Amino acid sequence: GIVGRSGAGKTTIHSLLSRMFDVQNGSIEICGSNIRKWPLAQLRSVFSYVTQDGGVFFSEMTILDTLRFGRPEASLREVIEAARCACIHEDIERMPLMYKTRLGERGVTLSKGQQQRIALAQALVALQDDKRILVLDEFTSALDSETERILLENIRPYLAGKTAIIIAHRLSTLRKIADRIVVVDNGTVTEEGSHEELLAAGGWYAEMARLQAVA
Repeated sequence: GIVGRSGAGKTTIHSLLSRMFDVQNGSIEICGSNIRKWPLAQLRSVFSYVTQDGGVFFSEMTILDTLRFGRPEASLREVIEAARCACIHEDIERMPLMYKTRLGERGVTLSKGQQQRIALAQALVALQDDKRILVLDEFTSALDSETERILLENIRPYLAGKTAIIIAHRLSTLRKIADRIVVVDNGTVTEEGSHEELLAAGGWYAEMARLQAVA
């Protein structure tokens, strides 16, 4: 888990992992190998992303094809399973043509919460054996706390044997799912530990936990 105040550098870490730009000092390693030594296409192929902007949407594409964007060969059963996991299946079932409903440009016909849940389902459909790292960047910011809680429980089976990097403002997003939580401030790691360890440390994380009433 990665947390910190706005502008602290959380999303920059996401960009560095995928080499949208390179680190100026030090290195990032995956499986013990500097990512600069990886062919770029191979590096990006090990990630499945959900960004702050949501998933990939194209005008007039059906919801089914949108969910299959990262893995077009996925079966309907796999797509529905991911949609259920992302708490979006029932919303889709209420749409005029259900999974055959066509979406507007950039998902404008959907609410922000629906966009985020479809983006998560899209990432889960794509999360096969070759994709080892799931990056979730503020992926529940438009969801209510109860939907977030259910969704976090639902995605656990998908994370078996994989690494999940979750960037969040709400500490509730992390406290029951993250093994380690890193606090970032102005591009620097200022705290690191489990939820309980960070509470005991009494620093920024503990103060935020108190303010957000998640302790």
